[in-house]
Amino acid sequence: MKNIRIALLLSALLLSASASLQAQTWHFGPKAGYAASWMPGTTINGDEQSILPHSSFYGGFLIDCYYGMFYAEADILYAGKGHSDKGGIDIRYSRQLNYLQMPLLFGISFADEQASVAVGPEFGWLMSSTVKRMELPKYKDTESCNRFNIALGLQLEYMISDELGVDLKFDWGLNRTMKHYFDANDKGRNLSLQVGVCYKFEL
Repeated sequence: MKNIRIALLLSALLLSASASLQAQTWHFGPKAGYAASWMPGTTINGDEQSILPHSSFYGGFLIDCYYGMFYAEADILYAGKGHSDKGGIDIRYSRQLNYLQMPLLFGISFADEQASVAVGPEFGWLMSSTVKRMELPKYKDTESCNRFNIALGLQLEYMISDELGVDLKFDWGLNRTMKHYFDANDKGRNLSLQVGVCYKFEL
């Protein structure tokens, strides 16, 4: 809990600093969508694997502020990540990771503020981890995972109207997702591609 409190405090301070630059407009609203994730480099019993996209969803709320062509955005999301694999001896395996996430993005807008690109850190706290192996029942396995996750995010957004927008976001994990690996060279970091919609109310 200490790590996530530090992350939340840091995010609040950075967003407050952005707002102090004479933000012209503030927006608040929901956002949700589909996420495909991978965890390249993982192994099952030391065997080679086919790394397959793992499908999930995310949803939550955003708040942003614009000052000229520049803007800052902070989100609170409940988001799924994980990986699905097929081992060399036909082991089918998947792990669903559910996070409470806070992306903090800084970007620029163009095309009369309809389109924007932003980059920034993403802090996540693992809420649950579910494993499915072969035909066996699903089981919980949170203890094998690192509870805190940090990533670097890149987001592209296009506003269809003044309120409704679509976005595409790629997250590159910066720390290991799992505590232990069969291969010491395993990176085991979350990679995620998110496609979704948002609806913004001007404050």
